[in-house]
Amino acid sequence: MKHRERRKEIGKMFVDVAKYLITAVFVGRLFTEGLTFKMGIFALVAVAIIILIGFYTIPPEKEEE
Repeated sequence: MKHRERRKEIGKMFVDVAKYLITAVFVGRLFTEGLTFKMGIFALVAVAIIILIGFYTIPPEKEEE
């Protein structure tokens, strides 16, 4: 596959974005009362979608013969 390394890096980027989003939600909840339950659920759904995109973007490992 020609762009294997590029796909791998983009997939890692999606996973990192998901980690940053979850961290921002939890830290934001500690410092403010403005984070509602509905916003928390929305953030978790967004994180799940981003992680799935990252998972399917990362190419499977090649088996060396």
